[in-house]
Amino acid sequence: MKKVFLLAFAFLWQFSSYAQTNKLQSTGNAGIGTINPEMPLHILNGTATTTYPSVTSRGDGAILVESSNNALEFGTARSINARRSWILARHSDLTGVYGMYYSDLHLQPDIGNKTYYKGVSIGYSTQTAVSYGTYLAVNGKVGIGTTAPSEMLTVNGTIRAKEIKVESGWADYVFDENYKLMSLAETDQFIKKNKHLPGIPSEKEVKEEGVSLGEMNKKLLEKIEELTLHMIQQQEKIEQLEAKLEGLN
Repeated sequence: MKKVFLLAFAFLWQFSSYAQTNKLQSTGNAGIGTINPEMPLHILNGTATTTYPSVTSRGDGAILVESSNNALEFGTARSINARRSWILARHSDLTGVYGMYYSDLHLQPDIGNKTYYKGVSIGYSTQTAVSYGTYLAVNGKVGIGTTAPSEMLTVNGTIRAKEIKVESGWADYVFDENYKLMSLAETDQFIKKNKHLPGIPSEKEVKEEGVSLGEMNKKLLEKIEELTLHMIQQQEKIEQLEAKLEGLN
């Protein structure tokens, strides 16, 4: 029994010692380190202008660990139209407006068309000119240097690699006996009219749509194989002419 009284006394003494900084309001907001809790759970160490971290429970289901303009935020949405769940590590120079900050890490389901609906973003900025880092959308597409990947992997910049393997069709159909080989005269007419080789995209198309490496490699091989067939035909004609000349002698 004495132990119970001692524990109760110690608890009351400890609580009274911090009563000036702890608060449980009638609204249900609880404050630790503050007598004016603004959220259901508001934990504050230091003041808003110091660099000490504070922990806040936001009204939209987020837990915010904040130190001045730096913060780590965890959240789950309360309404169907809100953000579902997210983890955000950020540094902000603009306060009071959601989305206006520099961010190092943002993990959040992409559920709408708003600028702050993201999949996985690393080093992105929603409303500044800062370069984007790596972005992984919930549809599985990955963007490097962009938050709008149009393909499974979109890179806004230069790629350096030791080797790239492309799995696609090949151009051996050129050697099929039923393949219609365009004559050199027909090729000449096409080039004069279109200013590019048959079956090869124009410069304008490449600038607007880019080049598919797999498809272009196949097209280039197709042209090499066609040239090879033309050379074989030319060689056959040369040999026939040489035979005729020898017959005349």
